[in-house]
Amino acid sequence: MRTILILLTSATLSMAQQQPTKDWKAYTDPSEAGFSTQKLAKAQFYYDSIGFGATLIIHNGAVLASWGENTRRFMLASMRKSLLSALIGQAIDQKKLTLESTLAELGIDDKTPLTDSEKSAKLKDLLTTRSGVYLPSAFEFQGWKELKPDRGSHEPGTFWYYNNWDFNALCTIYEQATDQKLFESFHNRIADQIGMQDFRSSDGIYYYEPESMHPAYLFKMSSRDLARFGLLYLNKGDWGGHEILPASWIELSTRAHAQAYNDSYGYLWWTNSVLDFPAYSAKGAGRHTLTVIPELDLVIVIRANDYTGRPIKGRENEMLEELIVEAKTGIGAEQPSLEPITWFEKRNPSAKTNVHKINPIIPGDYQHPQFGNLTIELNNSQLTLLGKPARFNLIPIGENQYFIEDIAIEAIFEVAPDTNTKNTSQMAVKPGSRERVLMFYY
Repeated sequence: MRTILILLTSATLSMAQQQPTKDWKAYTDPSEAGFSTQKLAKAQFYYDSIGFGATLIIHNGAVLASWGENTRRFMLASMRKSLLSALIGQAIDQKKLTLESTLAELGIDDKTPLTDSEKSAKLKDLLTTRSGVYLPSAFEFQGWKELKPDRGSHEPGTFWYYNNWDFNALCTIYEQATDQKLFESFHNRIADQIGMQDFRSSDGIYYYEPESMHPAYLFKMSSRDLARFGLLYLNKGDWGGHEILPASWIELSTRAHAQAYNDSYGYLWWTNSVLDFPAYSAKGAGRHTLTVIPELDLVIVIRANDYTGRPIKGRENEMLEELIVEAKTGIGAEQPSLEPITWFEKRNPSAKTNVHKINPIIPGDYQHPQFGNLTIELNNSQLTLLGKPARFNLIPIGENQYFIEDIAIEAIFEVAPDTNTKNTSQMAVKPGSRERVLMFYY
């Protein structure tokens, strides 16, 4: 089977590579791409049975299948690190950074001062999460803290440990070297260049914790925008004849540099395989996955709805990838029929400007049992909810009623029934509806 598929792949790759422009094109008939419609249906049945948030399959630059809300901006979690890898590759190509630079040479320290040994860690050690710096870091799960090695137990470059200190310090290193803010830089240098349709730099947030000066950098992104990023890598950094990323960096960063669990790790990319086909992936908590399989000219994006759904468990994302790869059974047509795609999406309600009356008490800090600490802000006449996961726009739909974009549930602001409940919130059920609503009291 594998030998046949390799022959099929060489035929496919000889065809002109499709690239989305303003929007994507989709195969009219997946069999013209060499995929079994019956086996894709089996994969879709599994997708439906698990309750994924979205899945998008790109073959030869066109949409093979789109299931779920692929225009919805879900959290990226640790997939954010692969986005930073691309920017660092650009900075290295522009001679603003080198892989051999040490933390001492880069001027990197922390609130707990680094030792001389820790300062000898090189940029490439942080990219492979082998810095040997085991200090507190922002956005670090409790399990990671419990597994963290003792400080000074490993010399830089000698031991792989999934370390948020490394990932967060890389953001500081990039911004100092380029004199650019991360989210704006990603928007201008990559997202805008490849035509991302939903990404906004204003969605990104820096998340700090008291123990470290290096923030976590938290992204939201739709599946169709993630697929463009994966296709950029599949095309070795080229987009419509323009080099966005150096091909040499893509090859280097997606190559195995360290053993990591049952996989291996490149420069902020997981290197693995799907049914013995070499692949590399960006992965995030909740089993969010962007996987690129070069031999099959395939990009697969799998998302969990971690706002109101459940996280993907165990190997469910990997099993879905395997079902998709198994569906590649034949030789694709030299000129397959393509058509404009119609995306499935739950439309945001229209803003009602006549009821958009911002009560001056609403902006401020709140607590919520599900979302924890959060802040209501007013930025350029746009009311936003800022929490630990991300920033969400609030769309006015009624007097003191707002729709929370991306989370896709309502928020109602009401005067507290007594002064003891000021600036608190709770979950509630909207009268006459099963829809969940966030109730904020001020």
